[in-house]
Amino acid sequence: LCPGGYLVTFALRVEPHQKILDDTAVNNIGNAYLSLSFFSRWGTWTTQLFCPKGYLVSFSLKVESHQKILDDTAVNNIQFKCSGGANLIGFGTKWGQFGPWSDSCSVGICGFITRVQDKQGIGDDDTALNDVLFYCC
Repeated sequence: LCPGGYLVTFALRVEPHQKILDDTAVNNIGNAYLSLSFFSRWGTWTTQLFCPKGYLVSFSLKVESHQKILDDTAVNNIQFKCSGGANLIGFGTKWGQFGPWSDSCSVGICGFITRVQDKQGIGDDDTALNDVLFYCC
């Protein structure tokens, strides 16, 4: 949970396309106020995006479906709506499609928990960030 109240900013930890190596895409979501208990270390942090007014209140994940024998990535980007009306789209990767918008929080998002696949080992397909659950407070 966010010790400062509601979330107004976010950044993504993104691994760029690895050509012939295993891609993981988005590996973490965070900001200056939240530190996560478990996350993947692949990739680098993008620039933080801020709500110009209000708090983050709704989200939509960009997810790549299972690729069968091809390389899987899971979460590839996220977008948020701010209570002040702005839409923020993360600096993720190109794969996948955005899903439906979540229900909107009455005030704002105040925390989250992530589902992250740990490193699978040599020859296995890593996906890293697989899902996020946001809390409205």
